[in-house]
Amino acid sequence: MSDALPEGTWLNPDVAERFDVDTVVLDVDGVLVDVRASFREAVRETVVVVQGEMGVAAPWRPSHADINALKRAGGFNDDIDISIALAALGAAGRGGDLARVAEQVEARGGGLPALRAVAPELPRIRGARVLEVFDRLYWGDGVAANPGLIAREAMLVGPDYPDLLRAAGARHLACISGRTPRELHAALDKLGWAAGTLSAVVTGDMVRKPDPACLDLVVQACTPGAMLYVGDVRDDWEMVRRHRAERPEAAAIRGILVGDDVDMLNYRPLGVDATVRSALDVPAVLRAWRT
Repeated sequence: MSDALPEGTWLNPDVAERFDVDTVVLDVDGVLVDVRASFREAVRETVVVVQGEMGVAAPWRPSHADINALKRAGGFNDDIDISIALAALGAAGRGGDLARVAEQVEARGGGLPALRAVAPELPRIRGARVLEVFDRLYWGDGVAANPGLIAREAMLVGPDYPDLLRAAGARHLACISGRTPRELHAALDKLGWAAGTLSAVVTGDMVRKPDPACLDLVVQACTPGAMLYVGDVRDDWEMVRRHRAERPEAAAIRGILVGDDVDMLNYRPLGVDATVRSALDVPAVLRAWRT
């Protein structure tokens, strides 16, 4: 079976039972859309701008690796939260200490509450201002001279991707994303997916990952027999894990994480069911699980 799988695909050896997925639930950022040049850059630039407004003479600019370190710690699926955390670390002169802080945050359960617990001396950052700066950077001014970082987004799958999943057995497709409705609509438009492609949509204004209530909404809409969630960060897997643990009577669910080999090596010990390099590899995993 493994010989037929795309290069880099890993299936958890402890998950051997046949699994006939009929509902595939997709994350957007990092799975369907490459946001390294858009949302990730918006985080980095927001952190610099906010520090400057706080009077920091030489603002610290976090790297993509710094962002990923906090994503791995959990609780930072929201780019506004991660911008707040990084701005606070930078303003306090602790940017170079991020790796150690991320480990401590992970041990405390992740997210801003954990960061405040392990580093109570960090300055408080106004979330409303962070959101204002972030949105301006992402959306731009609506003119050709400043189209915003959204213009840099690249699609990781094509208009035919829903058909590929259906050919592999998916009866329903759904989406759970931290994006706002406006941001999600922009992504689906760029993907070229027709109206009605998704049987259920959960956006960040409704409920946020890793709350398993996100998946409850999909279950209500799709009544799945067996469900798969495809994500790319710790909070995606945590949502699946919690749904499985807290709702044993619900439909069976598995989780796949998408990303480069280095990141995926960090996630496999958490118990994820499979990792792949690209969302385009997911149909092959669905077929493998059916055998």
